Amino acid sequence: MKTINILLGLSLLLLCPSCGKKEHQANAYSTPEATVIKIPSELNLTSFDKVIKKMDFIPLETSDSYLISRVVQVKCTDSLIFINNNRRQVLVFDKKGKFRNQIGNNGSGPGEYREVRDFFLNKDTVKILDFCKIENYSFTGKHIMSRKIDFGDQRISPNFFINAPSGDGYYFWAGTTGHNDRNSRKKYHFMYKTDNDLYVTDSIFSIKHSAGGNTRKFFNVDSCTVLDPLLGDYNIYQIAKDNKISTRYVLDFGDKTLTNNILEEVDRKNGDLFYAELDKYVIQMSNFAENSKWVLLNFSYKQRMYCILYCKATATPFVITPTRALAEKGEFLFWGAQACMNDRFAYLLEASWFVEISEQLPEEAKKKYGLDKEHCKKIKDTDNPVLVLYTMRDE
Repeated sequence: MKTINILLGLSLLLLCPSCGKKEHQANAYSTPEATVIKIPSELNLTSFDKVIKKMDFIPLETSDSYLISRVVQVKCTDSLIFINNNRRQVLVFDKKGKFRNQIGNNGSGPGEYREVRDFFLNKDTVKILDFCKIENYSFTGKHIMSRKIDFGDQRISPNFFINAPSGDGYYFWAGTTGHNDRNSRKKYHFMYKTDNDLYVTDSIFSIKHSAGGNTRKFFNVDSCTVLDPLLGDYNIYQIAKDNKISTRYVLDFGDKTLTNNILEEVDRKNGDLFYAELDKYVIQMSNFAENSKWVLLNFSYKQRMYCILYCKATATPFVITPTRALAEKGEFLFWGAQACMNDRFAYLLEASWFVEISEQLPEEAKKKYGLDKEHCKKIKDTDNPVLVLYTMRDE
């Protein structure tokens, strides 16, 4: 059974490569076909307008009966927007922002779910992961079927799941990431493959130390499923249609790469020295997204958040930031992407943030970004979020 040890320590989510600085991408899933994205060492920021061609703002209809309290996840088709609202309900809006329906109901009765841990869209079906079952619904919210999950003594409590690209079963991202029983002889893993009957057939990415989590783990690109980069290294992994796991991208941060040797030195320091040393390295990557022409990924460095936008056509990485203090004056801030819709990156921006940003931009910038349009002017800070669709430049 093929596994890769996840070396995570310091009680933080750290990216700890399994080899040296120049070979941190080498492991059981490395392939020569993987694209290496080399990040400029200076982290010179690119103007927002250099990579973003246009933005479209779609205010989501607001009502007390479908008020969004916290966006956990967003999934899109070409015409519909599905939102995991605070893990309590899945709401559906059309591409103009009009509310369509709710998927199922929160509760403990037949066809209901207690918590939306994760969900994904499979053709015309919505699959919701509850505590120990999978609920299936139509896009209109009609309940189709329930399936109980029983992993026996595997001690698996999954937080995320996705259909296997091959169509034969599922991949579950387990909730055993906090498990660190040194006296146990049983091996635990981050990811488990099951067949269609939900029997475990494979376990991947063995756990050596505890780790953190995220609100998203799987992202479908073409015929592959890509894993969000919280695996203890600087690789982005993919699951192909034949269920083969390989490295899709390797992020090269140069001297900002945290290696095992450096980690051992840092771990011996205490207090302010400990955090001062960590500040020298990229210690977290998250929120991977990809469309036909661009790759997007967030990372943190020196306690600031940055975003990599990688143009596939020119193999060029651009670094931009959602940090207001670093952004250019009169520039709309860019947070990243939660999904893709019609090959455009999509992000749900809280209405209060949208109003605040709009008020601070000069009139010229409002006109350039389309914020002077009537539907944008009507947005109030208590409204449901605003869907921002980013159309990227061709190169």
